[in-house]
Amino acid sequence: MNEQPARETFFGGCPHDCPDTCAMIYEVEDGRLVEVRGNKEHPMTRGGLCVKLKDYHDHHYNPDRVLYPLRRVGPKGSRQFERMSWDDAITEITARWKDIIAKHGSEAIMPYSYLGNEGLVQGLTAGDAFFNRLGSTVNEKTFCASGSSTAWLLTVGPTGGVDPESFAHSKYIVIWACNSISTNLHHWPFVLEARKAGAKIVVIDSFRSRTAKQADWHIAPKPGTDGALAMGIIAALIRGGHVDEDWVAKHTVGYPELAERAADFTPDYVEQVTGVAAEDIEKFAREQTVAERGEGDVHVNFPHGPPGRLRPKHLHREPFVGSEHEEKAGHENSIAPVHAALEREREEAIEHHGHEERAEKRAEDQHGHPMIELVVGRLHQAQRSTERHAAVDGEKVLGAGSEVAGNAERGRPGAEHAGSQY
Repeated sequence: MNEQPARETFFGGCPHDCPDTCAMIYEVEDGRLVEVRGNKEHPMTRGGLCVKLKDYHDHHYNPDRVLYPLRRVGPKGSRQFERMSWDDAITEITARWKDIIAKHGSEAIMPYSYLGNEGLVQGLTAGDAFFNRLGSTVNEKTFCASGSSTAWLLTVGPTGGVDPESFAHSKYIVIWACNSISTNLHHWPFVLEARKAGAKIVVIDSFRSRTAKQADWHIAPKPGTDGALAMGIIAALIRGGHVDEDWVAKHTVGYPELAERAADFTPDYVEQVTGVAAEDIEKFAREQTVAERGEGDVHVNFPHGPPGRLRPKHLHREPFVGSEHEEKAGHENSIAPVHAALEREREEAIEHHGHEERAEKRAEDQHGHPMIELVVGRLHQAQRSTERHAAVDGEKVLGAGSEVAGNAERGRPGAEHAGSQY
C-alpha cells in the first residue's frame, strides 16, 4: 500500500505587484508547491484570488520562467536570447555603465522599477541608495500611480484616501471610471453591503462595464471628458447652494478661484462637451448632497489609469465642496488644507538642494565610481546567496523569483512577505 506524501499548509500573501496583497494558503508536498487558494478567513480579501493567481502553483514551475541572466543575440522583438553566467552579466553591465558615465555623465543612466514581487521592504527602496550615490537621473518609481498621486497631493494635501472597508457605511457611492467587479474585486463586497443598507450606487464610465451594469445609475460621458463633467458638477453644487461655505473656508484654499473657473461650465456647455444631459448633472449634484447631509457619507472611488494621468485633480475636488466629512466606524475621511505657497517654497528648496548634491556627485564621478565597485561586490554576494536555494526537481533554481521552492524546504510559505503597496 503506497503512502501518500504528507501535505503541509502555509499561509502567505500574493507576491504580485498589486495593493490588495491577497491572503493565500499554500499546499506543499515533498517540498513542492502543489496548490494555492485564497484564505477565506481574511477580513478583506475573503478567499478571493484573481485569475493570475489561481494557477500560481503551475506557473511557478513553468519552464519558460526567466531564472538566469539572458543576453539578446538578435534584433529587438526577435526573442533571440542566450543564457550567460551571473559573473559575465555583472561584468558586462559594469563595463557598459562605466562607458556611459565617461561619455555622457551619470545622469545618462535612469533606473526604472516598481514593486514587482519584492514586497514592502525591498520594493519601495530597491537600488535607491546606490543610484542616488551614483548620481543617476531620478524619476518616479512608476508612471502608473504617480500622476494621480500628484493630483491628489496638490488638491487635498498629504492625507490618506478612504479605507475600502468604510464604504459599507456609505449612503451614496460613486465609482468613477473604475470597473470594480473586474479589477477591484475585493472592494465590491463592501459596496454591496452598503447597498443592502440602502445606499445608492452610481457608476460614471464611458462604456457599460460589468460594474456599470450592476449600478443603480450609470452616467456615461464621452471618452476623455471627465474633467469637464467634474467641473460641471462643481458648478451645479455652487449654483444649487449645496456648498458648506463655513467648512470650505476653514479647510481649503483656492475655493474662490475654483468657483470663478467653474462658472464657465454651464449646464448646456457641459452637456455639449460630455454628452451627459444637463438635468442629470443637476440631479447628481443634488442627490449626493442630500445623502451626505443625511445619515451617511458620500464616497467616491477613482482609478489611477488613463485617459489623462492628471485628470483626477479635477475629480478629487468635487466631493469636497459639498459639506463636511465625518468619521464613520473609526475611519476619518478628512481633508488636509493645501497651502500652495508653502508647497512651492518646499519644492524650490528641494530642487535647489538637489542641484547642489548633483554637482558634488559629478565632481566625485571624475575620480572614479566607488559605488559601482561596491554594488558589484554586493551582487556577487547576492548571487552566492541565491545559489544556496534548494534544488527543485533536481535542478538548481536561481533568482528572486524562486522563493517559494526554497522557502518551502525550509518550512516557510513561499510568499510570506507582505506583498506590494502603493
